[in-house]
Amino acid sequence: MTIFKKIIFSFILVALAAVVFAQEAKNALLIANNNYSGSIPPLTEPVGEARDLKRALESIGFNVTIVENADRERMEDVLFSFKEKCKNDGGIAFFHYGGHAVQIDGVNYLLPARTSLDRIGQVRGKCVNVNNLMENMQGDVNIVVLDSCRNNPFSSGTR
Repeated sequence: MTIFKKIIFSFILVALAAVVFAQEAKNALLIANNNYSGSIPPLTEPVGEARDLKRALESIGFNVTIVENADRERMEDVLFSFKEKCKNDGGIAFFHYGGHAVQIDGVNYLLPARTSLDRIGQVRGKCVNVNNLMENMQGDVNIVVLDSCRNNPFSSGTR
């Protein structure tokens, strides 16, 4: 893990510490995608970083679900389950995503594992809309961390 990542994790944990020690529910969902294909290069860090973050969050009382290299269906399923759990439990809802992401017309999308995108028009159908993710955050306190690689997988002329 790079020194920058260690600093980020330390900051997250310190920021959470003030809220965490209350006797309320603390649920976390970590999605880490390394495995991509086609024009989207694989990543080396997300899964290992998510495992480290899981241990750190558990050490301060979080109930953590970690999902590695999830396809879109799996991502949508765990986000729905997380929404229901947080709605029922209240307390703190913490979400962390590590993997590729893109922004199209002002909307951010998380790229599921093994996603291959040949053209920009495929993004909406193959990727997870961050706005939908935000609607799934149902805790009394919601924390979202998007640690995303934002390389452009499309030919020149797109941003």
